[in-house]
Amino acid sequence: MKSLLVTSAHGGTGKTALVCQFAHYLRLVGGYRVLIIDLAEPPYSALSLTRGACSSATHREPAHARRRLSPDTTAPRIRVLAANVVPGLADRDDPGATRCYANLRHLLLQLAPSFDVCLIDGPVWSGTRSLCAAALVDAVACPILVSPDALEQVDGLLNGSNGLRDVRARLNPALHILGVVPNGVETTPRCEARLKRIEASLAAWLVPDRRVPAGYLRLPRLNTLAQAQAQACGASVADLAPDNADAQAGWHLLSGCFNVLARCLDRADGATRQACLPEVCDA
Repeated sequence: MKSLLVTSAHGGTGKTALVCQFAHYLRLVGGYRVLIIDLAEPPYSALSLTRGACSSATHREPAHARRRLSPDTTAPRIRVLAANVVPGLADRDDPGATRCYANLRHLLLQLAPSFDVCLIDGPVWSGTRSLCAAALVDAVACPILVSPDALEQVDGLLNGSNGLRDVRARLNPALHILGVVPNGVETTPRCEARLKRIEASLAAWLVPDRRVPAGYLRLPRLNTLAQAQAQACGASVADLAPDNADAQAGWHLLSGCFNVLARCLDRADGATRQACLPEVCDA
């Protein structure tokens, strides 16, 4: 079972929407059995997905049924676990995080045979649950908003005393940092100017994407994504596509982005980057 932590330096980065829609993509297009562990408070991923019909106990799928290229309504359902209902993860009296780490590790080991991919919706970095998850997962991705203070926030997340580089050095040498993913990208002059600043400072941390001229992964701002998350009971944008031209275009864009992310996760085999990645700097 591959495991991916999605975390961010602060709230409002679209982290939960990314987790939910990526889980739908893996389920519908890849045919994967997907587990979501929601460590955030409140558990928005769990609240969103468990309202929809796609979320339930999953069942095993034969290997030849995986990696489908088009949405498949017969794909296995998504299993969602919120930390506040998992014994040991909701324990407040755990100053050293030893019980949280041990229980999360046990949970992942026990559930690994039943799932292909585990997505962890982490709380804002660097809480106890986020640190424990980063110490255990195969990979981590960090969505950010294209905002004036994005670089300052990412600097602490990557390079702080309890940042991802420190966690990899001390606790999880096999941690594969997929990279920083600009989210909610718009085709406006202001957004493009801010992206240029991010490119100049975070070039080594951006997720490569050869499909686009910019050369790195960017998630677009989509009204249909917000509609799927808020109004359609945690549905995929693909579920809105049959009767909605905007949703069809949106699902096409998201599928391309999620294919890049899925391939990066496939390559997260525990090998760390060979080159020494630079510190974040202001442009």
